[in-house]
Amino acid sequence: MDGMQRLVMLVSILAFTSLAIANDRPNVILMMTDDQGIGDFGVNGNTLIETPNIDAIAAKSGSLTTFYVSPVCSPTRASLMTGRYNQRTRCIDTWLGCSMMEPDEFTLAEALKAAGYRTGLFGKWHLGDCYPMRPQDQGFEEVLMHRGGGLAQPSEPLENERRYTDPILFDGTGAAVKTKGFCTDVCTDAALEFIGEGTEKPFSSSTCRPTHRTGLTTTCQRNSASTT
Repeated sequence: MDGMQRLVMLVSILAFTSLAIANDRPNVILMMTDDQGIGDFGVNGNTLIETPNIDAIAAKSGSLTTFYVSPVCSPTRASLMTGRYNQRTRCIDTWLGCSMMEPDEFTLAEALKAAGYRTGLFGKWHLGDCYPMRPQDQGFEEVLMHRGGGLAQPSEPLENERRYTDPILFDGTGAAVKTKGFCTDVCTDAALEFIGEGTEKPFSSSTCRPTHRTGLTTTCQRNSASTT
């Protein structure tokens, strides 16, 4: 992203946040699930999939009805983080090095941080696991993440043994963190703790989860273990 594009994005954020005094600025909570279509929610008319909590949030929130996603997760996330077509960010797929976002991209987290927000990311990033492409290099001050496209993938530590329960995650220093609980609960609890810190600064919390497409494996293992 060139200097003029950075300036436009930063000015837009600053203009937005200057509409009210610091203590009245809105907090930003971003939640994203992988490979979930627009029709997979009760609020959008699905009568088979029950999503009461999401429906309740949607009833009190704004909707991005003209945001067009990519066929796979990383390019969609690159667009969401930058406001740009994913091809411009160098993130065009999910494998073979194609899911690494250009480090020079100016992200929403960087803009909000510059405007005085606390910024945190919890769960999936999948836009680069190495400096300078990690979330902590792209504007997020607090991080608890898994590497790559998900747990039980080649990017995870061997010690994790492909598990979704009690997973090994990584913090903002890059250090491995042994956690306790199902991965979605662990990341949600971390986000809630971040949100509840109660400082004078407004916050921006991003929580991205891939587990709705793979968590059933762990559920089956739990049920099997409980009956043996």
